[in-house]
Amino acid sequence: MVTRSQNFQRVLAHELGHLFFTQFFLAKSTAPPLWLNEGVATMMEWQYGLEGDQKAMDRQLLISGTIPMDQFLAFNYAHAGVADGEGVGLWYNQAQSLTRYLMRGFSQAQFLTFCEGLRAGRTLDESLRSAYGLTIPNVATLDRLWRERLHSGG
Repeated sequence: MVTRSQNFQRVLAHELGHLFFTQFFLAKSTAPPLWLNEGVATMMEWQYGLEGDQKAMDRQLLISGTIPMDQFLAFNYAHAGVADGEGVGLWYNQAQSLTRYLMRGFSQAQFLTFCEGLRAGRTLDESLRSAYGLTIPNVATLDRLWRERLHSGG
């Protein structure tokens, strides 16, 4: 059972995640992609008592079905229907899972290089290639590798 205090800590961690991560981008007068911003903030939130549920969250993604990458990357709050809470929840779960894959599946230096590329105004493909090289040269490869990891339970 999650107590009121634990809930507050998680929400605070989530919002502080936004604050610090967004500030990294604002220092260069840019903004992070929505999916990455929410992914980082949600990962921060999960550090407060939910990290043990990670495999269950990944299983839920597999059961619910993931959002096709082009739709996932194009998501914005203005087009998300209030009645579609399940779809928004799935999007958040996918953002967290994809961000966790990039942050924890590779070195911290690579993730920083990836974020620096985005902050410098490079495209997602360019930023992936500069950080992860031929391992993840573009979004299509990221999508394939992330889905493989999701299906393997890794």
